Formats: sequence, C-alpha cells, structure tokens
Amino acid sequence: MSCAPVPLAVGVDIGGTKVKVCAAGLDGRLLAVATHRSRSGRPARETLAEVLDCYREAMASAALHAGGPVRAAAVGLATPGVVTEEGIGLVPNNPGMESSVPADVLSTALGVQEVAWANDVKAAAMAEHQWGQLRGTQCGLYINLGTGLSAGAVIEGRPLMGAHGAALEIGYLLPTAPARPAGHRSGSAPLEDLISGRALTRRAAALGVGHIDASEVLALAGPSGPGDAVRPEMRRLAEEAIAELVHAVVNLAVVLDPERISIGGEWPPAPRPRPSWPRSAVRWRNTCPARPRSSSPHPRTSSRCWAPSSSPTAAWAAQSLPST
Repeated sequence: MSCAPVPLAVGVDIGGTKVKVCAAGLDGRLLAVATHRSRSGRPARETLAEVLDCYREAMASAALHAGGPVRAAAVGLATPGVVTEEGIGLVPNNPGMESSVPADVLSTALGVQEVAWANDVKAAAMAEHQWGQLRGTQCGLYINLGTGLSAGAVIEGRPLMGAHGAALEIGYLLPTAPARPAGHRSGSAPLEDLISGRALTRRAAALGVGHIDASEVLALAGPSGPGDAVRPEMRRLAEEAIAELVHAVVNLAVVLDPERISIGGEWPPAPRPRPSWPRSAVRWRNTCPARPRSSSPHPRTSSRCWAPSSSPTAAWAAQSLPST
C-alpha cells in the first residue's frame, strides 16, 4: 500500500548571483536546501531553467529526509525589484528578469495552481518579524546587504509597500559622495552602485585587489595597527562605504522611527573582526533623535525555513491550504 505524498512548503529565491530552493514541512521544519550559482544578466529562461534544476534537487533530498514521496503544496517565490502582475521592475542586478513573470512560468512548470510571489527583501523583513530579530515590534526595519542593497520595514505586522511597491528600494538613494553615479533614468542605482556587495568587489578590483568579497573589504576599516599591511586606498574604500551605509540607515531611522533595526544579507563572514565605525559614522548616529536597537539575524542557525527569503511567501501560500 503506497503512502500519500507528504505536503511541503517550497521557497524559491532568485538572487543576483545565485538561485536557491528550500523545502520544508508545513510545520516549518526545514528538510532540504539546494543552491546553484548563476550569472548576473542572463536571460530569464536560463535563470528559470536553473530554478527548476534546483527545485528537483531540493525535492529529491526532501523525499529522502521524509522517508517517502513528497509534493509541493505551497510555493513561494522571492525576487529582487518591484513585483507586479506585469513583471519585475528596478532589477539592475537581474536585467534578464525584467518584463518576465516568473511566478506564472513556475506555476506551469511545477504543476501547482499558484505561486505566491514577493520582493525578496520585503519577504525577508516579514521573516525577521515572524521568527527573527524583529519579532514583537510594531515598527521594525530590515537592511539587506548582498549583491545589491535594499531594505524592508514591517509596520503593525504588514510590510511597507508604498504606492507602487517600491518603498525602501534604498539602492536608488543619492549618496553623499561628490562623484555621484548617474541616476535611475540612466539605468543605474546610485547608492547600490557605490556600496553594494557587487560594487565593493568591483571597486576593489579597480584598485588592483582581486579575489576579495564585500565583507573582507569592510573588515579593512578602522585604525591601523603595528605591521598592518592594508593599503591606504583600500582602507578609505571600506570607511567610505561604511559611512555611506550608516548615513542611509540613520536617515531611514529618522523617517520611520523603528523599534529595532536588523541587518543581514548574503555576505559571507569576514576573516577579520568587524570594523569599528568611523568617527563620522558615529557622529551621524548621534544625530538620530531616537535610538533603535540594532541586531544581526542568524538564518543559518534557525530551525525555521527562512534562509531563502522566499520562505515567508511559501508560508503565506500555505496558510490558504485547507486543513487536513
């Protein structure tokens, strides 16, 4: 006698440099995660083909953990940019995804009735509010530092969307640096093009320092010690990036007055200790009239399936399932 397939909530996360799929029981217990690296700017059909490969890998692993057949009962998709019924906008790190509707494609390919679709950072903010550092707050702010740069806020239990779904796309803020990059109408995201993970890696390479990630760049900030071989221009790059980031976060804190600020993302941990804030950054922080608490999420140690930010959308989809 064959047993009925175990229903799963599946989260799909399409990022700037990788795709990730997680599968969990409807109780939130994580069963499997599959990750594939991807190339920024590739055509949407190639990215979605990579997603399907990731999905099959995750479901096969979940079946082994479940000890039997499994099925996708609810699927959530998280992507960067402004999510609309017509497609995605404001995705400088995923230009191949513009004007596509990946939720419809995945729904057909996976044989599910509907794929819940949300902006990745807004979904991550909801995950922080439900399970993480923003839990219990009436107004919480989440800053995502990854390939790109964005933020999300949860106010009275709901994500802050804005009139067009573009609220807190902070990569489009104007930086304080005098040599500002072109604005959105020129196809760029000024702050993101200056201090995102992709930008810091690119700027370090322009200084002749290759094979270094963003967290390693930021770890170079702070006073030099005896025998420190850090190049001055790399230290300046790190401190200027931190100053720009703090300036943006303080401005957000003044506007939103959050109880707590959570900072996370996909930058790997740096081998050196986290840098101390530059003096100018501390001075900016002191200008904030209210002092929200700050914290860092720890998705890899959580038993909940929210490491990919798509998991809250899968959870929202699962809530509409009939009880069994």
